[in-house]
Amino acid sequence: MYRLSNWIDDQGSLFWGLMGHAVTLGAARLAHDRIIAVSPQVKEKLIAMGLKPQDITVIPNGVDLKLFDSARDEKAPCQVLYVGRLIRLKRVDRLMYAFAEVKRHVPKATLKIVGDGPERACLERLAHSLGLDGRVIFTGVTPTYGAVVSHFKQSSVFVLPSSAEGESVASKEAMAAGLPVIAMKINGSGVLSVVHDGKNGFLVEPSESHLLAERIIELLQDEEKRRTMGDAARKFVESCDWMTIADRTMQVYENAVHNA
Repeated sequence: MYRLSNWIDDQGSLFWGLMGHAVTLGAARLAHDRIIAVSPQVKEKLIAMGLKPQDITVIPNGVDLKLFDSARDEKAPCQVLYVGRLIRLKRVDRLMYAFAEVKRHVPKATLKIVGDGPERACLERLAHSLGLDGRVIFTGVTPTYGAVVSHFKQSSVFVLPSSAEGESVASKEAMAAGLPVIAMKINGSGVLSVVHDGKNGFLVEPSESHLLAERIIELLQDEEKRRTMGDAARKFVESCDWMTIADRTMQVYENAVHNA
């Protein structure tokens, strides 16, 4: 869920940023019995908009754990992964600058960028200017969800460089594949409820961009730490299987109908 500053950053326009924020405010004020927020951070933002705390239930996004467990893809050595839209707010450029440093310390490392969006052409030019031709792979949009699962299973580390997240499904999918997650430590970001620094991944201050490269290098070079964090990540996400999340969501609907 975006703040006004996030909307402006994402749209690259004050006008369209204000429009996006206005629509968000309007939608939040529509008549409702209950509202489901995907993270405590989103709940706090809704409360700040004037919604009553007792009307909001936090239910996180789910993951298809059985699908991840059924995948049998081989690991690609030292593959760093990003999955998501290629838009300004996701700050994939931040990851690419960090990866240029990673490559100097881990020459066989590769960066796979899964997804598409208006920033792709700029990011491809950036990869070339940083001398990353052949080391950064742009896959575009994958044809099936199973293909996305394969990208996760083939990788070693997942990085989420974005400036704002409601919760981040992609981070939880990475955890379902047993990957440690590196994300940005930004107030109000739902990823703070998912990534526990030093346990199932790392949180990096945006102002300390050099630490992003250092954390990636650390995990690529330390197999034991990577495995330990990956195991912790998988354990964390096991409570988020889609069947469990669906049951919790149905309970909210049933209670709302019963109390109507």
